[in-house]
Parts: sequence; C-alpha cells; structure tokens
Amino acid sequence: MPDYVGNWLECRNRNCGFPIRVPCPALVWKGQRGDEDRAAAFLFACPVCLHVNPYTQNDLREVRFRSRDPYQAGRLVLYSVRFGCARPRCPTELAVLTVAAVNVSLAMMLGFWEGWRAKFKCTSGHTFRIPAPEVWWIQEEKALGFNEPS
Repeated sequence: MPDYVGNWLECRNRNCGFPIRVPCPALVWKGQRGDEDRAAAFLFACPVCLHVNPYTQNDLREVRFRSRDPYQAGRLVLYSVRFGCARPRCPTELAVLTVAAVNVSLAMMLGFWEGWRAKFKCTSGHTFRIPAPEVWWIQEEKALGFNEPS
C-alpha cells in the first residue's frame, strides 16, 4: 500500500491535543506584500474541543499516511470564518480556519461553531469577543495559505 504525505496540526488545548489533518500541500502564509513568512500566525478552531488558538506553519507536522488527502478526495472541507470583534468600536477583524466533513450542513456547523472558545487579545489590547454568527463571513478554502484582504 502506498504512502501519502500529509500534515497534522495538533490542537493546543492541553485537555484535547486532537491531531487535525490539514490540506496538503500546506502552503506558506503570505503577508500583505506577498512575502513568505513561516512565523505568520493563523487562527485555527479545533473541531473536537472548539478552542480557537493561534498557530504558525512551524506547528504543522508532516506525516506519511496510508490514505489519500481527504480534502482532495472530497470528504473534508477547510473553511475560513471571518468576523470582527463584538466589542463596540473595535476595528479588529479576524479569520479563523476550521475543518468539517462535507456531508455536514453549514447550518449544523454553525450550531457547533457558536460554541467556539477563544482567549486572545485584539490589536486594541482587550480580550477578543466573538460576535453573533449572523455577521460571520464563511467561505471554503483550498489550503491553509491565503492572502489576508487589504
């Protein structure tokens, strides 16, 4: 049986540690000027414990799998969920990446995602507050690397 190279991202929640398979190839994150930056942080929500944590490409672990990439096989979807801070007059806008099975509806996923737990600071210095899902922008992504909107 052939081996297939892929990547794991291990949940940072110390009570979870769930290994999440991410799309392969895991592209390098691009900054505003398009320059490569392995240290650029991205937010990822664990589909098991629902914790949202910052990661970098250095957190990805290359693994040899016995099965093909489930994203390319059409079994998993990588989503980016974009929203601003719920605190009034806060200019912070974020994108959180997460995965879901293709046979689970987006409406059902929103029910889970409402339970996301996030503990990090806004660019303004206060604790970030996730807004109500009615204001989220959700889209499918092909890889971890995408350009942030300018």
